[in-house]
Order: sequence, then C-alpha cells, then structure tokens
Amino acid sequence: MTTGLYFLKLELNYLKDPTFNTVLTDGQRWRYVQLNLLAKDLNAGGSFILHGKELNVHDIAWLLHVDADKLKLDMDAMRGIGLLCDNGHGPCLTRFVQEQETPKTDAERKEAQRQRDNEKSHNSHEPVTLRDTESESELKIKSQSQESDIESSVRESDPKPTDDDGSLTDQKTMICTHAGIPPKFSKGIVANPAISPEDLLAELARNYSRKGKVKNPGYITGLNLGKISPERPAAEWYDQARWMAQLPMALRSKLGIAVQSEEDGSDNQSLMAIRTNEVKAKVKAFLEGQ
Repeated sequence: MTTGLYFLKLELNYLKDPTFNTVLTDGQRWRYVQLNLLAKDLNAGGSFILHGKELNVHDIAWLLHVDADKLKLDMDAMRGIGLLCDNGHGPCLTRFVQEQETPKTDAERKEAQRQRDNEKSHNSHEPVTLRDTESESELKIKSQSQESDIESSVRESDPKPTDDDGSLTDQKTMICTHAGIPPKFSKGIVANPAISPEDLLAELARNYSRKGKVKNPGYITGLNLGKISPERPAAEWYDQARWMAQLPMALRSKLGIAVQSEEDGSDNQSLMAIRTNEVKAKVKAFLEGQ
C-alpha cells in the first residue's frame, strides 16, 4: 500500500454546506464518512469494487458492519443531494476523485497546475499515432513519481488471474491498441482489474464527443483511466447507443462492433433499428470475449 492510501481527504466545506447539514441526519453524515473511508481502502476511484467485483449494498454493509436496509436508506438520501450516483460499476461517490486529488502542499499544487497546462497544450495539437506517442516519453506530461505510483498500485492489487481475467485483458489490450492509448497508460489500465472494457469504451465515447475540446481522445482516455484513482465517465456513457453514435466507425470496425450496413455506407432509415440491434449484439459478444 502506498503512503497516500493511509489518509482520506474531506473538504472543510462540509462544515458550512447547508444541504449536507440539514437534509442528512447525524447518522447519515457519519455514514457518508464511512463510505469515503471504504472507497479509499478499495482504491477504485470512488466506486465500490473489490478484486474486480462490483459490490452491492449487502456487500458494502457487511464491510461497514451495518444493517443493509439502513444503509440503503442512507445511500438513497445521499443520492438525493448528489453525493452518490450510479455509474457502470454501481454506486459511486461523486466528489471522491476530486477531493482525493486536491493538492495539500505548495509543491503538489504547482505539480497539479503543471499537469493541467501540459494537458491543455497537448489537446491543442493534432491527433498523434501510437508511434508518435512513444516518442513523447521525454515530455513531462506525467512525472516519474506518478507513473511509479500507478505501477506500484497495480502490483499491490496482484489478484490471481482467472480465465475471465485473461479474456478481459485481451479485450482491453485490443481497445488500447486500436484507440491509440499510449503504452505508459495502457499497461496499467490493462493490468488493473478494477477497469473494465466497458470503462474504456464509455470514456472513449465521451472524449470523442468533445469535438473541438479534445484533439486526441485516446490520450485523454489513457490519462483519465490510468490514474491511481481512475476517473470514470458518468453512467449515461455506458449506453451502447452512445458508443455507436460517438466512436468512429473505423475504430468499431477494428474491434468488430460495426455492422455491414454501416461499412457499406447504407443509410436507409428503415434499417436503423435493425442496425442498432446488430451493433448491440456485436458489442455483447465482444465484451464476453466471443
């Protein structure tokens, strides 16, 4: 476990937040702290995932030593004021990533600003190929210490591989390769059991949708999911219809999740429903490793 995982950051603004202090009961405010502590221990970016398995309310209740029905009521109250949401991995603390990555020293603040400046500079460039990205290893996009933290975090999880893990690894490798995600990010992403192929496709779709703001979706996807606490997209980006609408057909063709009518350029309105069902079937087969 890295040193950072011994500590949890909570913003002092909670002391003055009228919604937090009036809508939630004393018990629910403490429950929120408990959920943050558990999320920090699980180290899955605010989601509740253990050894690659999404935890349900009963699992979380067991880990917190509380009643599952009471926990569900508490979590529903948190959802009502936006402290909790549901993404592709079940319940997720919406402020977790932002709060845990808030710098606490002058050096950390300067480093965070440098990363933001580098990301903006990179986004202003034309898209690069995977080979071009390899040559950028000398650029100070990510500090060596951060890359070491990511690698050590992956090593610490060290789950025993299963047949399903092997299949997911192949799928994630394929996505990273064809989407142009740099190796310095993709190695950690592929090895991290908490990141699924769905996470990759959803985050890629989100970044491809940001035309004019993101010049290299593959790079930004790697940057977000390659962090110690991965930044996953909101729940709506796990909708396969959005993947079909936002992911380039060339990428989906390489992954085998495009249909013939698209590749032929057919644009008959009557084929849209059939085409959508075919895409969903292909996506399902791809995610299941068939």
